[in-house]
Order: sequence, then C-alpha cells, then structure tokens
Amino acid sequence: AEALAQRLGVAAMVARVLDEDAAALAYVEAAIAAGAAPAAAANSVVNELLPAAKGAALSTLSLDPVGLAALVNLVTKGEISTKQAKEVLAECLTSGEAPAAVVKRLGLSQLSDDASLKPLVDAVLAEHQDKLSELRGGNVRLMGFLVGQVLKRSGGRANPSRVQALVEEAARA
Repeated sequence: AEALAQRLGVAAMVARVLDEDAAALAYVEAAIAAGAAPAAAANSVVNELLPAAKGAALSTLSLDPVGLAALVNLVTKGEISTKQAKEVLAECLTSGEAPAAVVKRLGLSQLSDDASLKPLVDAVLAEHQDKLSELRGGNVRLMGFLVGQVLKRSGGRANPSRVQALVEEAARA
C-alpha cells in the first residue's frame, strides 16, 4: 500500500482501500489511462464512488472511468470547482449524462477569466470601501470577507483563488 500511495500521490488510507479492492484499483487505473490525474482519480473513487456504489460493483455505476477522467479534468482545468464537481458527480450518477453535459445543463462553469471577475470584484470593493481600507491597513482577516462577498455575488461560480488575486491587486493599488 505504501508503494501505491507514493505512485498515486495519495494518503496511506486511500492507498490501503485500493490495495484491498482490486476492482476499485482497476477503475482508478482505467481513469488514469483516460487522462485523469492519479491522485484525483484515486481520491474520487475512494471518497465518492465507493460510497455511492453502496457495496455494489463500481461497474454498476452510470459513470465509467472515462467519465471520471472527464470530471477530474474539468476540475484540473479550473472549469468547475471541487464543490461543483461533487454536484456534477451526483447528477452523473443519477442521470447517466456525461460530466460536461451536466455542467452545461446546470450552468455550473466556474468564472476564472478577469473580464468576468473584475466587475464583480470592483462592485464589492466599491460597496465595502471601509473594509478595503482596513485590509490596506493590515487587517488581513478582511481578505476572506471580501472574497466571500464576491463569491456570493457570483452565485458561487467565481474561482476563489483568482478572486483573491484580484482583491490583493486592488488592495495594493
């Protein structure tokens, strides 16, 4: 299990589960072969798919390894957040649709481009100039508040790390 943990880049507990479940490991290997990041595929299988299967074989799920790879890659590319990925996964398992189709149908794509994010950031900072002044004065705890306000305004679709970078940029200006 230790060698497996190192090879996949996962915690020992995740590797132990896969070491004891040949079918789950085969599913992970197939997802990796389809282009998924090893750690993301392994963690998704152990933490999401095995519980969803409720003791049944993973092959009974309506998401195959290729579908899992597609879902993992949507997160890796920043198109959806890990939180959104859980929602997409649940939907894929009930509807049988491909991850990209679910993302499109539910309108879940994450906003990561500055052209979409900057107006949201600017509006929040304009509303909370007092907080921005305090942030500039060294109260770093307000970063979380301001980022949270932007996320709220975006309906949870804004990429948090990109929003934080834009708020930091504005605080330095």
